[in-house]
Amino acid sequence: MIKLHLYKPNSWIGYGICIVTFSKYCHAAIEYKGKLYDASESRGRFGKASLHTINRPSSQHLISVDDDTIIDGWLSRNMNRKYDYKGVIGWIFKVNDHNRFYCFEALYDILLTVKVIEKPMPKRVSARTLISVLGDYYKRNY
Repeated sequence: MIKLHLYKPNSWIGYGICIVTFSKYCHAAIEYKGKLYDASESRGRFGKASLHTINRPSSQHLISVDDDTIIDGWLSRNMNRKYDYKGVIGWIFKVNDHNRFYCFEALYDILLTVKVIEKPMPKRVSARTLISVLGDYYKRNY
């Protein structure tokens, strides 16, 4: 079981992200086995989330996963993956680096891995993209 967290803004950068992506959420994280992971611009990589993120309220979405080794493998492959600054800065122009992650790309990728999503990652991913995908998932499974 993984839990996806979507966060509302609490800074001017967060509000800027919401405005540009037309979403009420500005950040995302993955919870697995009681630990929270995210792609953070301040850390410059994907990894264990900071206490600042852990202590923030979030919208939470549970995804059932039959085989924990799938998540363990995904985390192992992506831990310390560099942050996709190019994707964040170039979001409007659909420019990104597929070898790196920003927070919404990390969630999209794990949803691809656990087969919640079957479409390849689009040129830009936002919270709106994830909410749409999660809505489809819940319709199919509940």
